[in-house]
Amino acid sequence: MFSFTPWEVVLSVDSDLLRAYRVEDDAKVKERILMVSLLREGKSTYDAAETLHCSQSKVAYWKRRFEEGGIEGLRTRKRPGRPPKVPRAKMDEVRRILDGRDWWTIKAVREASFTA
Repeated sequence: MFSFTPWEVVLSVDSDLLRAYRVEDDAKVKERILMVSLLREGKSTYDAAETLHCSQSKVAYWKRRFEEGGIEGLRTRKRPGRPPKVPRAKMDEVRRILDGRDWWTIKAVREASFTA
């Protein structure tokens, strides 16, 4: 009947946000786009948080990220961290060996990791 979802009606205020919302696959980024669109409509961070059932600080955080980086600022950034001790290829081989079993033990994992 209607060609717009209820959220797309909210987003229709800003065609760039509507376009980004429609093509986005990540649900978290879509939620962030909705936050920004509610703020652009003139809602406060408290009202936007209430509408989306989240905290006001979350809305304020993503508002700042949008102001700094636009739509790209709403995407999740890669997080630094300790690199894995076991190379991915080795882990894939161990998984392949263990996937064929109904159950496994720590000893079986150790043996599979030394033979892989």
